[in-house]
Amino acid sequence: MKYLRYSLLRIGLLSLLWGVFLSCGETLGPSEKVGELPVEMTTEAPQRDALEVFQEPQQGEEASTESPSSSEESQEKPSVSDEPPAVFDASESPNEAQEPEPESIAELTPELPVESPPEPSQPTTLALAGGVTLSPAPQPGKSVTITYQGSLASRSNLTLHYGFNGWNALQGQAQTKQDDGTSNSDFYQQAPMTPLPVSQGSGYEVTITVPTQAKALHMVFFTKSSQAQEWDNNQGQDFNIGVQFPYIGPYLTWNATTKPDSGVVVSFVSGPSCVGQVEYGVSSSLGQVVQGTASKRYHQIVLASLQGNTTYYYKVRCKGGRSSAVYSFKTALSSPSVVRFAALSDMQDNGETGRWSATSTELFANHKDLDFLIISGDLPWNDRPGLWWTFFDKGRALFATKVIMPVPGNHDTPTVNSNTNTTSFETFFSLPTASGSSTYYSFRFGPAMFLGMNSEYASDFAKPNGKQYQWMSATLSSLPTPKPTWVFAYAHHPSYNVGNRHWGGQGTYRDITEFFDGKVDWVFYGHEHMYQRMKPIRYNGALVQSYGNGVTQGVGYVVLPPAGAWPNPNVIDEASSKAYYRNRLAYPIPATGRSDVSSQNGFVRVELQGRTFSLKAYGMGTPQSPQNARVVDQLSYTKP
Repeated sequence: MKYLRYSLLRIGLLSLLWGVFLSCGETLGPSEKVGELPVEMTTEAPQRDALEVFQEPQQGEEASTESPSSSEESQEKPSVSDEPPAVFDASESPNEAQEPEPESIAELTPELPVESPPEPSQPTTLALAGGVTLSPAPQPGKSVTITYQGSLASRSNLTLHYGFNGWNALQGQAQTKQDDGTSNSDFYQQAPMTPLPVSQGSGYEVTITVPTQAKALHMVFFTKSSQAQEWDNNQGQDFNIGVQFPYIGPYLTWNATTKPDSGVVVSFVSGPSCVGQVEYGVSSSLGQVVQGTASKRYHQIVLASLQGNTTYYYKVRCKGGRSSAVYSFKTALSSPSVVRFAALSDMQDNGETGRWSATSTELFANHKDLDFLIISGDLPWNDRPGLWWTFFDKGRALFATKVIMPVPGNHDTPTVNSNTNTTSFETFFSLPTASGSSTYYSFRFGPAMFLGMNSEYASDFAKPNGKQYQWMSATLSSLPTPKPTWVFAYAHHPSYNVGNRHWGGQGTYRDITEFFDGKVDWVFYGHEHMYQRMKPIRYNGALVQSYGNGVTQGVGYVVLPPAGAWPNPNVIDEASSKAYYRNRLAYPIPATGRSDVSSQNGFVRVELQGRTFSLKAYGMGTPQSPQNARVVDQLSYTKP
């Protein structure tokens, strides 16, 4: 009887479950078949504190659009009781009752696989500041509708004036060329806009096709009247958005809160404002997220508490919106015995004839062992949105993998001449601020210390009260413990220079160099567009026999070759009252009776091994005669 009772119970249980299964199969929708997850399973993510580190969102977390005006909707995630019932094998014999009876039906419910969260779909509408929206997000080869409801919305007519990729020329695209006032050409198209339906309010719209080679879209708007044209150029910043996400970046720096062996700042410009995120991890599957504090265009997100000597993978995104490709970087050892860095200057690429793309490609492809880059100013051709885009885009792969530590030059400010307005520079870069400014600072990398200077404030270099003069004096008088084996400085305007373009201004920047003797090993400048390596000299150009920071040794001064802009081959004439500076050159050596030297695009690479210093200067030809990178000058020595 005991075995018969167990058998009858088992048969009854199986019959009941089979009936439930059949009834569910008749009523479930086409996307809800047994064993499949519903298509939409999302739930609103909990509110998180600023810069909170949290795990990769699992399936069901929110997926909002990038538009600040979009609402964030959510659906409830099905509970366990919504899972399909277990299915039994009907061929099982009811007489095999020797097996123990299950404690509950729930134990027989199979586990559903855990799936990675899907990438959010492209937002249907992107809202830029100033009443400009795009629908859908621009994509290469696709059409996009641009709607304008800004300050000119009530005018009787409106025209869209637009370009792509930093207002640069696109091959095969019918564009009009115009000078932007700084000897740089902008390439644009125009399209008349159509008034919006009355029900949508004042404004205009137009649909254009995005070229297949487009990475970024730039727009301004104008209305015609009998008197003149009236423009809306977004207060000089134009309206811009990335066709490739993000619009600018990502790129890496260090600031006051990050150290090379444990942290990095990841920056990017999203286009439309959004809450920025960096997803990262020690494998390409990522797994951790750091989130920004507010909706914005310029994002600077700190990754902290990283492991030293470790490769990290990362991507940037707008929360719930568009996402970048996956990149990687490597943190430093806590006490590296070898340090490798490149020194660059004067990228200054107008997108037409410059060689910055070739230089950055060479560094990215053939100098992967570099730890970081220092940049001595003149990053864009001039301080305009499209020209900043060109600088960042042509260095995109390099900057996403190597930390860059720049200082400003005269082309990084609103005028071609020196200007103390460094707003754009300070907006783009998160850098150390211990000096009270992010435009001049110091940082440490293992046995080496670096002092970045801002030569746009020329009066800062003057003694006795110049801010950077006093800062440099205090910094070099109290070097950190343990004291660095090597000390380097860099700025844009040279304190020692033989080139004929800017040699007359070198004295303006010299006072500060009196602190370099016996403390600084090498100083890197730009501005002249001519590679120069000086012989060992002390303050005011006094020649000595050897490089070093001993009491009888001299500092090494280098004027960097232009990394993208045109090279200058002309040096001061032998008849000049300053001609004695020609004798300070270790490279190049001007020929007697000549006032020109070989000058080309390139960069400088430095390697430190213990107390041994090695420098190699690479030349890459000129825009008119490009060449593959090759060593044109090199030097190596060991400190006693």
